[in-house]
Amino acid sequence: MPPLFGTLWTTSVQGKGRIIKAVAALIGVKITLPEDYDHFVDNRKPKFLSKFPNGMVPAWEGDDGYVPVRYGKCHRFLESAEDPHQGPDSTGGPNGPQEKSGPGWPKSDGQWTWWTDREARPVHGHPIQDDWLSIGKHICERLDSLHVEWTFINPLAYANEDEAKPFCPLVVCICVEPESLSYQAAVSAATAVKEILALAGFGTIEVAFVESAVSLDEDVKAYRPKLRTSTGSINLDDDEYGHHKHFSTTLGLSIAIFENPQTEGTGALYFRLGRDNDRTVLLAPAHVRSDTMCLDDSWQLREGERIISPGNTAYNHAVEAVTHRIGRLQSAVKYYSDRIGELGEPVEGGDPQLLENRERLSDIVKESTRGIRGMEKLLDKVTMKHATLEERTIGVVLHSTTSSEPYGFPNDWALIELDNDKIDWPSFYGNKMYIGSIPPAARTWGDELEYPMDGLLQATGIVSDDEMRNPQGVDAQGERCLLVAKNGSTTGVTFGRVNGLESFRRDPATKHVSIALAVLPYIHWHGDDRRGRASRRFSAPGDDGAVVLASDGRIVGILTGGMGLEKFGYMGMSYLAPYWWLDKQIKAKFPESSFYEVVESNIWWQFLRQ
Repeated sequence: MPPLFGTLWTTSVQGKGRIIKAVAALIGVKITLPEDYDHFVDNRKPKFLSKFPNGMVPAWEGDDGYVPVRYGKCHRFLESAEDPHQGPDSTGGPNGPQEKSGPGWPKSDGQWTWWTDREARPVHGHPIQDDWLSIGKHICERLDSLHVEWTFINPLAYANEDEAKPFCPLVVCICVEPESLSYQAAVSAATAVKEILALAGFGTIEVAFVESAVSLDEDVKAYRPKLRTSTGSINLDDDEYGHHKHFSTTLGLSIAIFENPQTEGTGALYFRLGRDNDRTVLLAPAHVRSDTMCLDDSWQLREGERIISPGNTAYNHAVEAVTHRIGRLQSAVKYYSDRIGELGEPVEGGDPQLLENRERLSDIVKESTRGIRGMEKLLDKVTMKHATLEERTIGVVLHSTTSSEPYGFPNDWALIELDNDKIDWPSFYGNKMYIGSIPPAARTWGDELEYPMDGLLQATGIVSDDEMRNPQGVDAQGERCLLVAKNGSTTGVTFGRVNGLESFRRDPATKHVSIALAVLPYIHWHGDDRRGRASRRFSAPGDDGAVVLASDGRIVGILTGGMGLEKFGYMGMSYLAPYWWLDKQIKAKFPESSFYEVVESNIWWQFLRQ
């Protein structure tokens, strides 16, 4: 339990300090403010720096000498004083469980002990692997008998961020509906689960409870990444694909139902129905959800229904992004043209540096002007030829299957037959997925990736069940894992690691239990290149149905959903149905079907500029 008394160094006008004082007052924590504190003077003195080497405020020192420095960690630390069962292991979100059995997790000493960022890691090669499905089923049934409103059971490893080895090789994380489980009930349930683990010979495995809803109740717009709009000397190699994505047919295209265009998903793979058949179909999820992603707000694809691409949200987002980029480019042209004017007219025999600057600025203006023409051409095309739902209709649902055996993978898929007259076949490249520019992808996959120079990764082959459980690749920490990528309608290109043990998912309405494989977000940054944890996610609403590929292009699975929002940020847990299993279901219904043939794409970017 954290100390209830301490000293806070801050200023009267510092907003962060006010937040800490407000939290302390709200929960009854007594804070002492040092008298005559002179900012920029006292915080540079040896006495202050001996406690807080960075010399920054707000800074907190508990009466027991505990010193969490950063204000975000500090006010969360003070909040935990309200609950004697909270502590460094109970931060919620991706950092760790809210209630955990067994001893506390390790922590470092000194001022940097504040809420060490925890990172969920996949589990591979654990002795429980062969028996996990049977053990997990018993855990599900026991939780139901105790009336625990659980939503997911995730077997995960945990490590301190940036450390190679997990300090916790396996913890059974049980997700429950928010505010549905008291502390004492969680302790009782954890004891019951540990009894099951002990009887199976795994008594040392701990159990954790995490509050997390099945549904995602945030507006899908909040999850859409901003398309790059940098120009000029900042970045001339702008990602044009990002602006064309929703109007191309590369994997990751947005799809929606004509009658309900807010229900968006992502197309997975293209198929031929027969060897001598020119009918082309698109694999998609049979259930697509509205932009709020609530479980009771989904729409099942039914045979004969018309499908559009992109959906309304994706379309509006894309048009807004293109319009914004045009404005940025126009501003760049004006700015650099003014700089050229300030240099004056070129003079023969003049300063070589001025001539070089003029040429450089002129190149920027030319490149920006070219970009404006391209974006205006794209905007005219999408507003004149894709504005109505009829114009965006790409085909009809040929087949739809929605069923799931208890404790089995969800058999939830549909085939959409494409209208040959609505597809621009000269720019159609089949089952190729854009994975981004070379630097981000290369540094994430490292030496394991033979990067496609056109940025398009060909989907081919299937990752087996055995390889998913026992992958041969390694991550940046040298740990065995299956590194994957996807390109979804909402979040675009992201990278992840597939868990080797199945997760259990429980529908809170029907109580039906299914299994899936969790995908954990993976970002291999170098140096101090960091993102906020809230942006670390593999998928978000609208990405359901996206195909997940290994670094060599083999198909891993199809996304089927994700975890809910956590108290301190998006959990970042996504789930997939393995393709080795889904392929059997498709072949049973369409035995003559096959992947769309490989299409050469040496000049694909030329079509983006048309």
